[in-house]
Amino acid sequence: MLSDIISRHSEPITIVRNRDNEAFEYNEEGEAIKLETLEGEILGNIQSPNQRDLESLPEGERHNRIIVVYTLDRISMKDIIKDDYDYSVEALRPFRMNSQVAMKAICVAQSENDNE
Repeated sequence: MLSDIISRHSEPITIVRNRDNEAFEYNEEGEAIKLETLEGEILGNIQSPNQRDLESLPEGERHNRIIVVYTLDRISMKDIIKDDYDYSVEALRPFRMNSQVAMKAICVAQSENDNE
C-alpha cells in the first residue's frame, strides 16, 4: 500500500505556512478557507527530481537546487519546505498508486541570499 511505502521511508520535514502568503484550501462546498500560519513538521520523503519533474517546472527557469517531496500530509503551493535550504513549492500534483493518493511537491531553493 502507498501509505505503508511512504510511512516506512518518511522522515520529519519542517514546513512553514506564512500568513502573508495567503495560502488557501477549499472545503467540500468549494469555499476558500485560509490556512493558518504554521511552522511544524509533516512526514514525507525527499528525493532527487527526475526528467519529468524538471519538465513540470516553469519553462525558461533554471534552478540549481531542486527536491521532490512525497507526502500523505496536506501541502500547498504557498508552503516553504526547510531542508539544507528553504524550498518553495513550484509544482504540486497527486501521486497515485493503486487506489491511494499521496501528494508530490516539486520544490526549488529560494534565493541563496535568503539562506545565508
